[in-house]
Amino acid sequence: MTKFDPGHRVLARIHHKNNTSKGECYFLGFIEGVISNKRVDQTELEPLLAECEAFCQNFNDDDAREILVEAEQDHVDTVSELLDLLSCISDIRLKKIDETCPISSANRLLGFCAGVACDGVITLNETRALLERLNAPTDLDEDPRIKALRNLCEEALEDDLIEKDEEREIADCISRLVGDSYGDTGITVFGAAPVIEHEASVPITFAEGDTFVLTGKFDTCSRKEFGAFLSSSGMVEAKTLTMKSKYLIVGSEAARDWRFASLGRKMQKAFQMKEKGHPIQIISENHVRPLIEHLL
Repeated sequence: MTKFDPGHRVLARIHHKNNTSKGECYFLGFIEGVISNKRVDQTELEPLLAECEAFCQNFNDDDAREILVEAEQDHVDTVSELLDLLSCISDIRLKKIDETCPISSANRLLGFCAGVACDGVITLNETRALLERLNAPTDLDEDPRIKALRNLCEEALEDDLIEKDEEREIADCISRLVGDSYGDTGITVFGAAPVIEHEASVPITFAEGDTFVLTGKFDTCSRKEFGAFLSSSGMVEAKTLTMKSKYLIVGSEAARDWRFASLGRKMQKAFQMKEKGHPIQIISENHVRPLIEHLL
């Protein structure tokens, strides 16, 4: 069997093909999330166009470009016309994906979550549509964040009314899957890392012998350098999560190979370990940055 170096052009083509496939499912889900309210609200217009712009830049996608062109026409009924266009695009793109593929379904679900929350507003129609998606089987079913989001939607729909606190809880839960919404940051969720809850309470005084695992793309320095700095303080780096792992440290932006399924297998496993009682701590690069800068 032929073995390629990590930077080999054949592997690069494979990565590009796989990431394009994941991205297309994520983008389809995002569009479906935006129109799940059965209309395109004015508050959704800016985040929709920002997502299309990012998708154009990364994949030169014709549908994303068509959406941008339509919005630039500045018609009197631009928003209502966009709903028709988005509905048509989602119908066509849906026929091109394998709905039985667990990876495709997972990325489409995460895109849907991002589309629902893109403007920071969660409506009754969106919550109903979101719960329907969450009840469909994917390989994310056992992720504690998916379970929590499903429970929140079920509780909110009991009285058929979305209260402000319920809306915020659902939006916050989505941010732990795909990152803060455009409505929160003014930045597209494309390539964003998930928000890590309660990390401010996690101490950053690491002890010698503590085992850590890194995931994602690091902004302070390369991931290799980041690991080397922590190892120089006596900590032990591991490539995979085990019962010995004390910390999972997540880069400030999603790595290329998990940017669309913005949670990553390592994060998914770490949350499952926590749910079973293992005291692993999930923290972000930004939370560890003061220690790294001290070592630098």
